[in-house]
Amino acid sequence: MNYDAKKGKRYLFFNDKLQPILKDPDKYIKPLRDRGIKVIVDILPNHQGVGYYNFKTTKKLLNLLVNVNNTLINMVLMATI
Repeated sequence: MNYDAKKGKRYLFFNDKLQPILKDPDKYIKPLRDRGIKVIVDILPNHQGVGYYNFKTTKKLLNLLVNVNNTLINMVLMATI
């Protein structure tokens, strides 16, 4: 999770280690799931004033949740194409 100071918003950011896994889930995630292994991805703050303490209003939290929701929907849609 990163912070865009110009927009004053937090957003999801997938680093260079996670991007290949998310772009090719059939190669990296499916073999694990086929073995019954549950794969979990956690959302961590990236030391930019985006820790959970920094959500001073419900609106700021909801903005991040909308971003997370949209990202997950896109990932599901890409996995089913």
